[in-house]
Amino acid sequence: MKDPVHILVVDDEPDIREILMVFLERMGYAVEAASSGTQALERIEQQAYDVVITDLDLGDMSGMEVLAQVKQQQAASEVIMISGYGNVEHVSEAFGLGASAYIQKPITFAEVDVRMKEALANRRFAASVDQIVRQASGTDVDLGGHLEQVFHLYDLGRRLIATLDYQRVIDTVLSSLASLFRCECAYIFLVENGGAVLHVYSDLPMSEADLGAVRADALVFWQNLRKEEIAEGRVKISHRSRLNGDAPRPSGGDTRKMRAPLSVQEKVIGLLSVRNPTVRTASNLEYLPYIVGNLAALALDNASQHRHTRMLALTDGLTGLHNHRAFLDRLHQEFDRSRRYNSILAMIMLDIDDFKRVNDTYGHLQGDLVLKGVARILRNTSRESDVLCRYGGEEFVALLPETNASQALLKAERIRKEIASHPFQLNHCAVDVTVSLGVATWPNLGIQVPEDLIKHADQALYRSKSLGKNRASLEEQM
Repeated sequence: MKDPVHILVVDDEPDIREILMVFLERMGYAVEAASSGTQALERIEQQAYDVVITDLDLGDMSGMEVLAQVKQQQAASEVIMISGYGNVEHVSEAFGLGASAYIQKPITFAEVDVRMKEALANRRFAASVDQIVRQASGTDVDLGGHLEQVFHLYDLGRRLIATLDYQRVIDTVLSSLASLFRCECAYIFLVENGGAVLHVYSDLPMSEADLGAVRADALVFWQNLRKEEIAEGRVKISHRSRLNGDAPRPSGGDTRKMRAPLSVQEKVIGLLSVRNPTVRTASNLEYLPYIVGNLAALALDNASQHRHTRMLALTDGLTGLHNHRAFLDRLHQEFDRSRRYNSILAMIMLDIDDFKRVNDTYGHLQGDLVLKGVARILRNTSRESDVLCRYGGEEFVALLPETNASQALLKAERIRKEIASHPFQLNHCAVDVTVSLGVATWPNLGIQVPEDLIKHADQALYRSKSLGKNRASLEEQM
């Protein structure tokens, strides 16, 4: 009799949890459930599961944390992520962490069935690969090594195809280099920002001596590529943070390197560098860094183009701020984060007073200058964590995490004063522009969903308009 397939369902919603359990049990699987992330982590310490199905928002923690722990403790387990809201960042992060599927609610039995069969097929393939490698190693060590590397390259390609997130591609390549070559460390040199900066990404913490050596190495590469002197300050190094007492590895006196260029359409965009590999690399295996380099270059180029296209799709072309669609995505993310961690959130809605008169008097091109100027003042008066958006026409919105009502009102007043004290040069004339603002905050008994926050801020804005404009008003608290 075949051993049953063991499934763990993780969801803090009892109805969803029960529905999934009943369906999967009818399919013949052995199913257990967890009502929280903490309970799920306790389960995976006690029992090995073939497939873990987890919700993204578990109340006490994110499903991404559960996914990471499953892959750390039970690498062979397949994980299916479920979410009530999905965007490219969530999907990319899930696949980058090793998820086999991402299902968006409302779920259907047909899709769960398909994703389950795919996950189990992946698991069977991984098990057969492991068995083939072990059998080959028992009769021919070289053949076993070759097969292991081939399957590793296959897995790398599969993981790179599954994500369009730029940083995830880098992390995936670095981890693959480290495991494929069993090296002391791995680096990726990437020419970015239109060739203005060389970024160096490393897979481990570095000592000061290592940082200096890597920076010097990067400069030599870049200077040879550009055929010119490069200032040291243009090399930016990103390496893993030191956690749990993790100390940088000492630099050895004898350093061996394996390298391969990263090129797209005959243009070199970077370099892979592996230091002191310990895997046996016969002459006929020296192509491995080049295969990894080709896979990495294509994946990085795709991710870079996707990032640029997505930025254009989510950015207001005139002001450079988030557009309406991007803002709604961020609003849902920030609202869910505030609800999960019981933190505060504020919103400021801003409308340019009598903007139609500006357009009618000076023309729409001059009106565009006003919109750009207001956007610039918003950026100059905001924190990096604030989310700024051109909401529509002459309306702007600022979302302020970890900001209470009094702080948000002070911020709104500062924005109002900055704009009112800044004459706009329109057709060689100095024109005064004023704005009206409304402030809303969460928690508030009248706000149950993200869209309620917009509604309350809009009502406060309307109050400012009705009181004579050029002022900021706070919502009525419930």
